[in-house]
Amino acid sequence: MTLAVMIVSFLLQSQAPAPAETLIRVCVLPAGDAGAADFRESAKYLSKTFADKKKDLVLTAEEQADVVVTVTDRAVTVPKVAIGLVSPGRIGSPAPGPIRDLHLTVTLSSGGNVVEITNKNVARESTGGWGAAAADVAKQVEKWIAEHKKAILALR
Repeated sequence: MTLAVMIVSFLLQSQAPAPAETLIRVCVLPAGDAGAADFRESAKYLSKTFADKKKDLVLTAEEQADVVVTVTDRAVTVPKVAIGLVSPGRIGSPAPGPIRDLHLTVTLSSGGNVVEITNKNVARESTGGWGAAAADVAKQVEKWIAEHKKAILALR
């Protein structure tokens, strides 16, 4: 009886990794030559976020990818009004000057589907910057992949 309990507890503790055939293969690319360094930076942020999702996704080359995420645009806007509390001179507070909102746009393509995704949450230059914008976009991409996983796997 004790041996059976030990075996069951061992099996519950050791979880097998997801089989490779159920992982969605994702490739992240920067688009074009214009602003290539900026696009590469955002692609790096997205790749890092996807690399942490080892249960569901795996990063791969474009030829083997089920889903290709291409960084297509990075834009900065200055809002006319920004509401919030700011403590000037404190660590982590925004630099003096206008507050800048960051907008990251990617194109997701899988099979015949092409979807454009832009960060929903306001990413500010002073609070997280492009990494925060990439994290928000990555969350939306992961949600799209989860909703279309069966169709993506069927295309293999």
